[in-house]
Amino acid sequence: DVNNVTAGDVDEVLDELDISASNALENVLQLVMKGDYGEAIRVANKGLEDDNAPSPVKMNLLSERARLHIQIGALKAAISDYSSILDIDSTADTYTCRAQVYEQLENFEAALQDISSAQQLRPHDSGILQTFQRLRSLVSKKCEIEKIDRAKKQQGGMQSVPRPGMAQFEN
Repeated sequence: DVNNVTAGDVDEVLDELDISASNALENVLQLVMKGDYGEAIRVANKGLEDDNAPSPVKMNLLSERARLHIQIGALKAAISDYSSILDIDSTADTYTCRAQVYEQLENFEAALQDISSAQQLRPHDSGILQTFQRLRSLVSKKCEIEKIDRAKKQQGGMQSVPRPGMAQFEN
């Protein structure tokens, strides 16, 4: 019974069986509802070993695992999962999700590139357009800050440590 999955049960199942991707997805969703992210990631990993998994199931497992990675702060792992999804099927939603993770990592250029790809796939989406404009502004601010830092460095001054998305911390 999927509703009564415990960590011990998961260990036993993972150790003894090759779990199908579809079953793994059901178990992952149950574990997420219980807040057991570590076990959910382990089950997703096992399910992704299923070479016969249909693409939609594999994409759902990768998407759930990416969200779990974000929850636990493993942002680079989340980017990897979103990249794997994009290798299967390029969607505006996946590009948008990966752009958000890049933005959290303050890799504004990569975020802008992804949101541009999302915009090409869904040109009339107002949310994507707003994100594109915000990221373009952040990239511009970052370039300005880097230019100022280079000038200060040449003059022998201290470099600033501003965060483009957080104007209140700029020097």
